[in-house]
Amino acid sequence: MAALSKGKNPYSSNRLVSLGKWCSATEQVAERAEKAVLEIKKYRYLEQRLKSGEHDVYNGVVVSILNFGVFIELIEIQAQGLLRLDAFPGGHIAMGRGRKTLVFGNRRLGVGSTLKVIVSAVDSEKKQIDLSPAEDMPKKRAAGSQRGRKAGNKKLRSKEKKK
Repeated sequence: MAALSKGKNPYSSNRLVSLGKWCSATEQVAERAEKAVLEIKKYRYLEQRLKSGEHDVYNGVVVSILNFGVFIELIEIQAQGLLRLDAFPGGHIAMGRGRKTLVFGNRRLGVGSTLKVIVSAVDSEKKQIDLSPAEDMPKKRAAGSQRGRKAGNKKLRSKEKKK
């Protein structure tokens, strides 16, 4: 402190640059560790809720749509999970043009769409969260019904038995 009060810098410019880089690198390591711990806590929390029999309903936002399911960000805990196509009730699901929307019954999901979901399984080792829909979904339609299907949509699956 005495050297600083006399206007002298006790460190060379090279030493200050080196110390600055070290401080920055150390801070980045600490930030990554903090994020990793928070992620572990999220998975453990969800696992404990499932083990206790609690099935909390979370608000979700669609972040991507793939041919096997929809990735959803759970707003309350800032974690992503997968809502698989086979988790949707009803018999008919179609992918909209350009694979930007998913159509089932009278509901259309796209990136940014919101829906309520329940965590159905958690694998903290693989860092995977499986989701199920929590809100009212369309009921299974009678065989042969095409209500809600738009021309140009690619049929992905049908639980309905064809006659």
